[in-house]
Amino acid sequence: MFNIPKDDVWVFWPTTICNTFPEDAGNMYLNGKQHFKLELDFELTDETDHYKAIFNILPAYSMLKLLRDRMIFVASFNDDTKEDHNLPLLVQLNHRVFLTYEFEPDKYIKLFIRNNTTGDEINFHINMKGREFKYEDEPFIVLAGDNIPERSDKEHFTGVAFYEFKLFHRERLLSHHTFDEFIHEKSVDKTGNCNFIHKF
Repeated sequence: MFNIPKDDVWVFWPTTICNTFPEDAGNMYLNGKQHFKLELDFELTDETDHYKAIFNILPAYSMLKLLRDRMIFVASFNDDTKEDHNLPLLVQLNHRVFLTYEFEPDKYIKLFIRNNTTGDEINFHINMKGREFKYEDEPFIVLAGDNIPERSDKEHFTGVAFYEFKLFHRERLLSHHTFDEFIHEKSVDKTGNCNFIHKF
């Protein structure tokens, strides 16, 4: 387990460390042209009542944010539009949560969230037939916030404990973090692909 305090963020952005260092840079699969599946096992630790961002795929802007009474899943598209989808509030303080976010070009976005404490689940689907996910040259994921510090006022940073992070392309595991091994403020990628998560 790894606790990110509410005034901090970490990022999955291995190409910002060195664009030739990862064996297969996982963040490049988030570019809107390829399949990816993200799995997160986490727990909210922040009690503040302003909206909180659990993760955000940037710079395209696709995120899960929490309000007092609901969650909002945001998806951005290549025609510069975005959609905000209201969902029941399943992410609760000190509840263990499992989340998957899967994108298949020209088919779907699938979001699954299970509160392991209560057993409540959500399966949410966006039809992507004839639509394009926002294309980006070098995407990345912010964990426990809405953006990197120089592009955010930190109002929407939140405290989150992460237990596990996995990123897949099809059946291939690109990156796997259990947050029990760190080097120079980087979480070690268990796949050996050097797809680090690091403090920003």
